[in-house]
Amino acid sequence: MPVATTDQPIVDLFCRPDVGEQLAILGKPGSGKTVCLLTLLEHLLQTAQDNDAAPLPVVFECSEWDGRELSLWMAAQLRRKYSFPEDMARHLVQAHDILPLLDGLDELATEKQGDFVRQFNLFAGNRPLAICCRLEEYRQLRESTEQKLALRNAAILQDITPQRLKGHLLRTGLEDIWTVLEQSRIEAGQPPSLLELAQRPLFLGVMIEVAKDLRQGSGRQPGETWEDFLWRNYLDKQLNMPPPARGKNYSQQQSLHWLRCLAKWMQAEQKVELQIDELQPTMLKGYWRFGLLYGLFYGLISVLAGWLYSGQVFGISAGLAMGLFLGLPGTLPLKEDVKMVVGLVYGMFTWLAIGPIVGIIFGLFFMLVSENERIKIESIRPFRLPASCQDWQVFSAKLADWLIIILAIGLLLGSFVGLVQAEGIGFVSWLAATSSLVMANGLPAGIAAALKTVAGPISETAQPHERLNEALRSSLLLFPIFLLAGMTGFVQLLFLAELLGIAVSYFFKMSYFYLMLFMGTILSFWVLGTNTVLQHYLLRLCLRWEGQLPLRFVSWLEAMQQRKVLQQVGGSYHFLHKQLQEYLAKSKVA
Repeated sequence: MPVATTDQPIVDLFCRPDVGEQLAILGKPGSGKTVCLLTLLEHLLQTAQDNDAAPLPVVFECSEWDGRELSLWMAAQLRRKYSFPEDMARHLVQAHDILPLLDGLDELATEKQGDFVRQFNLFAGNRPLAICCRLEEYRQLRESTEQKLALRNAAILQDITPQRLKGHLLRTGLEDIWTVLEQSRIEAGQPPSLLELAQRPLFLGVMIEVAKDLRQGSGRQPGETWEDFLWRNYLDKQLNMPPPARGKNYSQQQSLHWLRCLAKWMQAEQKVELQIDELQPTMLKGYWRFGLLYGLFYGLISVLAGWLYSGQVFGISAGLAMGLFLGLPGTLPLKEDVKMVVGLVYGMFTWLAIGPIVGIIFGLFFMLVSENERIKIESIRPFRLPASCQDWQVFSAKLADWLIIILAIGLLLGSFVGLVQAEGIGFVSWLAATSSLVMANGLPAGIAAALKTVAGPISETAQPHERLNEALRSSLLLFPIFLLAGMTGFVQLLFLAELLGIAVSYFFKMSYFYLMLFMGTILSFWVLGTNTVLQHYLLRLCLRWEGQLPLRFVSWLEAMQQRKVLQQVGGSYHFLHKQLQEYLAKSKVA
């Protein structure tokens, strides 16, 4: 049951014997739940600094829960957001060496809340922790799922009493605001009244920010609530602030439109924080724009490679096929039939460029592997070379597995193509050719897969403009290693062919060399993460094309932070308050 009414600070309340460092913090929107949690965090951090045996407090956002067992999810969050090594993160959670502070249970999808509470109760036990939730949403959760938080106690944050509110405003020279609040109490209108809102710390702070508008009269639009009135005036004031000395000036109309688009997407994705490298094509009104640019990029590269390899016809055919294969899925209204469309298109171009047998084979292959799903941009993980003996052991074991797979694929592919007997080339010759190409391009893939096992996440505390750059640098620095690995494998197999008495002259052509470099480059783009960085920048270009976000996204985010509309925490951004995000999300986008 909740504790009796008390004026104790949240830290003293958390340490009370009847609470025993297990507390649910409940309250109305804007009542100060997150502020209480952060106050608790500050105290617990100081305790952990003074006492090595004390657990380390860590804040987790409930909205990011992915359905896993809570201990596994928390370990994953420690790795992703705070850059803890995997083994250390798992040990900290299992050994009760962290003190979880969970914020925003109400921000988790409604259908997930019951499962979360069940997992939370299994996890909680006797360990110290705290969790925040809106009071009304928690009551609805209990009624709909018959689940409740199995904690020792709960604190319900109360509104500021009118007497205390009046005393505070009079002491700070804001008597005229109190006069407006008293007048609003007797006005007929839709609840909550202006006075009721002022009794919550969040809205009291907003009222002080827009005190001038309150003094000049309400100015409310027809049907507008006091809450919406306060946010509208707050945004008008903050977005009209002059830009910093070297900052770019964004008009109020532009920024308000972009904020609404961002809030609507975050609301739809159930996000309360934004990391700029986690934008997804789901934000686009027209996904075809992204598909067009993505397919065009790889199509043009394929045209160049095909042209160098086998001339104009092959180059154009390869470019069109690659562009359609990457750009077409996700843009068609078809579901299953898109496999047939992509397979037929790819088979037709291959037929024209190479011949009927290879065209049929390629058409069937791409009919099997094609999908109609929109691209989901993966999280970026920068590569790094092994830094310890354990890393080298993991790297070597993974690379050995890949080498076996690469050799097996080469033998199978060589055997299959050898059976086709294209243009009189013998089986053994085709075996050497295809094996060399698979080795030249599969070896980099094996190295990349091995590097992924020792890769580290991008630091959550990195500045937003550094996150994508860090990933791009890490992939480009390793790019020459991948090309060298591919060329080495190719040359080694050529020597092998010579030892076996196979005519090497047929394979030792510049066209094969160009093809090998092209395939190695594209493969390294995909496995090193460069392709993911490309997708992010293409997505930003599409969002600017649609007018949903500015092209210079990071500088705009910084401008919104300076205007106190967004807040930056490490490498992520979130709105000043969830209430502001909800207000913008329900506003009409022009």
